Amino acid sequence: MTTTTRVDWLRAILEADGIVEYRGRTAHRVDWVGRALSVLSMTLVGFVVVSAGIGIARSRPQITAEQDALRARVAAEQVRTAAVEQAYAQAQADLLATQQLVRPDLTGSLASSLDTQAMAAGFRALRGPGVLLTLEDAAHPTYAGTTNLGRVLDRDVQHAVNGLWQAGAEAIAVNGIRLTTRTSIRNAGSAILVDYKPIAQPVRITALGSGTQLLARLRRTAEWQELGQLRDQYRIRWSASAQRALNVPAASSALPTVAHPGGTAS
Repeated sequence: MTTTTRVDWLRAILEADGIVEYRGRTAHRVDWVGRALSVLSMTLVGFVVVSAGIGIARSRPQITAEQDALRARVAAEQVRTAAVEQAYAQAQADLLATQQLVRPDLTGSLASSLDTQAMAAGFRALRGPGVLLTLEDAAHPTYAGTTNLGRVLDRDVQHAVNGLWQAGAEAIAVNGIRLTTRTSIRNAGSAILVDYKPIAQPVRITALGSGTQLLARLRRTAEWQELGQLRDQYRIRWSASAQRALNVPAASSALPTVAHPGGTAS
């Protein structure tokens, strides 16, 4: 029996039993069900997308209103802060004028003590040799998730400042903000705050001292090694150099206060 005869014979048996017709109907039925399910799935997906879009559109006015309210609060606080700083600057000028009036009456150790205390407290501008240290984000930062590993942080500025104090700096300013015993260096989100004021990059740290000697002592501190690791591991850019003449402004933060007893303990 030839191959063609065998195929015709098998087909005849299947047709006689209705198997071929059954398979054809089954295939057609399965194809129709699949199409129906596909249409239903696409309809459901479209419904979900449209519902999400409607929800976002409805919530957008509320989000916009909240953002506008926050911007208004920030603007109001900036105006209030500017007014307070202006009043404080005026009070500082009045204090300096008063000191100049009474200075002729001050002689000897009293005058010397006043000058020493003013410089130690940071409320007198100074000029002299020192070290200029700058910090800046990596040119091509790397990320761990959403964290920028090449970004200068508040603790990096703290390390640099602490190293300069340890090396013997007599006065330090960060981006023109004089550091005193009451000055904080911290972060707010991605911003670095010095004395509660945001600073921009590059971070310029001005330290007065003995110039080359100050820089040599800084290089022997653990903070210098920390700065080296920032460069090697995270590609943070920084440099330190001795300078012949640097300016450090007077502090603009509040004057130190003295605690007084509130009463006698019973």
